[in-house]
Amino acid sequence: MMEFPKLTLGRSCALSLANNPMYVLHFAIQKSDGLPKEENLFAAAVSGSHEIKLYSKQTFLSQGSLHGNTAGITAIKFDILNPNILWSTSQDGGLRYWDLTQKNPEETIVSKLGVGYLSLDISSDGSILSVGTEKDGKAETVFVEFWDIRNIQERTPKLLARFEEIHSDDVTKILFHPSNPKILATGSTDGLVAILDLTTYDEDDALVRTLNTESSVSTMGFFGPSFQFLYTLTHIETLQIWDYSQGERLASVSDLRKNSSISIDYVIDCIYHATAQRLFLIGGTHKGSIEIFHVNLDVIEPFQSLSGGHSSTVRCILSETQSLLTGAEDGMVCAWVQIDASPHSTKVRCHALNKFFTNTFSLNSYPSVDYI
Repeated sequence: MMEFPKLTLGRSCALSLANNPMYVLHFAIQKSDGLPKEENLFAAAVSGSHEIKLYSKQTFLSQGSLHGNTAGITAIKFDILNPNILWSTSQDGGLRYWDLTQKNPEETIVSKLGVGYLSLDISSDGSILSVGTEKDGKAETVFVEFWDIRNIQERTPKLLARFEEIHSDDVTKILFHPSNPKILATGSTDGLVAILDLTTYDEDDALVRTLNTESSVSTMGFFGPSFQFLYTLTHIETLQIWDYSQGERLASVSDLRKNSSISIDYVIDCIYHATAQRLFLIGGTHKGSIEIFHVNLDVIEPFQSLSGGHSSTVRCILSETQSLLTGAEDGMVCAWVQIDASPHSTKVRCHALNKFFTNTFSLNSYPSVDYI
């Protein structure tokens, strides 16, 4: 079984001037079988200018910027059926996309609300896009919307349904199951995670399960050999592991910053390495160090430490099989690659790591539960 690799800083680039850095908020990776691997793009949403910057995934060379959002960008995602389409949600209340085949891509606004969109995801078969809204003083209702986005270059996306009673506060995370396009999880600052079955768009019938995390949900993710488990992270840095189909909480770790075996200032996210079948917690320090921990039901242990790429708080990560992409408040984007596969950097900074933690644990301790 392939292990999670030891990583080194392969390349990095600055998305803004050092004396006026823009925070790197969100990432999206273009995945297209029709493009040579070296031509695939990654998109980075930044603060301040509300731009989405495009870069070559292989070389980190700039491929341009997308304009249109007039407030904070809350999510970005490449279309699955058409990887040259990039979607975004914003606190300006806009759901937008850009066609990157155009020489100068212009935004297409699919929906414009009086409250901000906070979260977005696309089903694994590429047919449905779901978005969630914030709650502000003007709106009593929080929406979760579902859009048919098939063949959008030939027809306008169609609103299939709008759920209004799933959550009572900001919908911070929308997440489709990685292999079952009909299963969706939504997380909110109301402390609840809703598990939906989209074989129906009747709101009462679609709600399969509600998980109570007892705290504001910041992010979550499916994991496991059949993606039959769900991890949740909260805004007070707690981690929970769920058998979501049964509504059973398998493990809960309170404030991770106070755990004696963990030396971090904040939690970024978790990543699941499908080949190794292991879940990892990613945290950081405000000086830019990144700490990777292996998660098991009864213990969280140091696995690997990454440094030399960032000088301030890391805001976002994106994981691929053998690499990590990170963005931070210093305006830097870094690609951490497998040590024995590290390419020669085409940018100004490339550093080798001096220290790694190699403790490993198996996820075999998790019981086998079929997903819905």
